[in-house]
Amino acid sequence: MILILKLPNELALGLMIIAAVPGGVTSNVLTKFADGDVALSICLTAIISLISILSVPFVVLTSANLLEANISSEITMTVIALKMALVVTAPVIIGMIVRKFFNDFISKNISIVEKFTGIFF
Repeated sequence: MILILKLPNELALGLMIIAAVPGGVTSNVLTKFADGDVALSICLTAIISLISILSVPFVVLTSANLLEANISSEITMTVIALKMALVVTAPVIIGMIVRKFFNDFISKNISIVEKFTGIFF
């Protein structure tokens, strides 16, 4: 697509970033709405999210090198991987804590929680 549209380096790199980032959380919500196998969707999201900690920085930095885009020297594979790990793990940990301490509330008000999730989505 980058070659066909002859995108400038900045837009080409942006397209590669968008292509590299997994969209698993969205699929979990849509799987729930479609009465699909939510447990399977969440397992796949977890696996993809863990892989993305290394794959996203690799794709972004490799794309930048191939496109000869100027990237700050402060942006390294380690920095991106650590930020990806934080973005991937923090929501999961928060969700686990909420579920642990507010399980009764969530179970009793599951319809409200589902509506909130739909609105938030």
